[in-house]
Amino acid sequence: MELWEQPTSHTLSVFKDYPADTSFSSWKVAGHLILMLLVLLIVPSLNLSGLIASRMESRLSEMGVRKAFGASKSTLLSQVMWENFFLTLVGGLLGLLVAWSMLYVGREWIFMLFDSWPMDIAEGANLYVSGEMLFAPVVFIVVFVLCLILNLLSALWPAWTSLRKPIVYSLYEKR
Repeated sequence: MELWEQPTSHTLSVFKDYPADTSFSSWKVAGHLILMLLVLLIVPSLNLSGLIASRMESRLSEMGVRKAFGASKSTLLSQVMWENFFLTLVGGLLGLLVAWSMLYVGREWIFMLFDSWPMDIAEGANLYVSGEMLFAPVVFIVVFVLCLILNLLSALWPAWTSLRKPIVYSLYEKR
């Protein structure tokens, strides 16, 4: 039974283009979501590349000395990438620890942030946020791996370009 194109599925109600002359296309919606994801990932990756490029410029004389003593470009690149991976890993785990600490500290007052709650809360109700309510391990792992990959890819280009400079240029670089 259909009355004015109702009922619609949840997918159609969320993603349907509202002008009547267009039809729903899952490929069009997926294209828009992929485009938004790419735009949201390009900005942080450019920022990370800029930060890593400035860090590599400040370490250029160190890299020149290490090249002069026989370190290959691949060895230096590997060491820079492992260092970047380690810093990202520590930062992510520290961020998780801070988030869990803040959740533990604020677990009883988080619901009280909204004073204009539309309904009265029953007296004696259990009003605290548990870890299971806000933490999904699979989502955390996927996002964490995505951040690690994004950081490593953002570090690859600046490290590679700074390591391609000649040893003489690297040794004479002022700090």
